[in-house]
Amino acid sequence: MRVPEPLQAHEARTSRLIPSKHEQLSPRPSVLGDIAQSPRELDILLDLDNLTNSRVTSGQGVTYHPLEHMVLAAFEHAGNNRFNVQVLGHGAWYAADELATCVYEVAHHFKARAIDEGLTTTAHVTEYTIYECDAQDTFYDVMQDPEYVRHLAIDPDSYAYSQPLGEEVRAQNRAGILYDSNRSPEPGKRCIAFLQPWAVRSVSRGGQVYILWNPERQIAYATRTAPGPDVVRK
Repeated sequence: MRVPEPLQAHEARTSRLIPSKHEQLSPRPSVLGDIAQSPRELDILLDLDNLTNSRVTSGQGVTYHPLEHMVLAAFEHAGNNRFNVQVLGHGAWYAADELATCVYEVAHHFKARAIDEGLTTTAHVTEYTIYECDAQDTFYDVMQDPEYVRHLAIDPDSYAYSQPLGEEVRAQNRAGILYDSNRSPEPGKRCIAFLQPWAVRSVSRGGQVYILWNPERQIAYATRTAPGPDVVRK
């Protein structure tokens, strides 16, 4: 870690993509879920419930209900990502200042996963839900860290330096890390790895993005229109 730390104040409305299937897997209050007619109506009911929720009003909960369960799941179920290790409770909320940047990042890993799984003949699609949140904190600006930039130039897919750095930033209770997208064709597109749940503010749920794998052309691409029934859902 560079000393003094390259800290940068950053404000933006950020976007994140989460596979839509996780909305069904994540726990929701059963009573309100049974009476709500849509996800949006459930969000409103949960907001009303929070007005008398002693855990939230006492400060023991977080104020971005009703989507708290989605945020906390991102931190609890950690993957092997750029700025976090694959240890329970060490996850992160990865987002980008622009939706297009977020799509490029997700599509890159979508393609890598398709190739690793040997999907060379079958087209398939995954539906993602757009989640937005506010970034309103001071972040560790890793693009001002010469050691990170050096490692990135050698191997953009290596996390040998970035993961220990992320753990140091997390241990300092800082909001997270600000970095440039490695997957967007446009340079300087900003991404954020939120390393603390409290830094993920004013979460809202948007529409859907569908990322499709074309095995013949070996590409992953995104669309806002649901594909036909002949494409395998994953």
